[in-house]
Amino acid sequence: MKKKVLDITGFDCPMTFIKAKEFIKTNTNDQKIIIIKGKTNLDRLTNSLKKNFHISSKKIKKDIFKLTLTS
Repeated sequence: MKKKVLDITGFDCPMTFIKAKEFIKTNTNDQKIIIIKGKTNLDRLTNSLKKNFHISSKKIKKDIFKLTLTS
């Protein structure tokens, strides 16, 4: 399985959700990793995606998080 990474650290909600949605749609069979900035953005995106994905998050740097999505 390929890993696909989306870096949306330069965006804030609601653009983080829009970018993530397009990323997920175009990479259906790949492992998806999303890099996001800010605890608020992390919480909002996680809440939006948790219905359809198992999400694990890890803090990479100060205020930068890595989300790994699995079906």
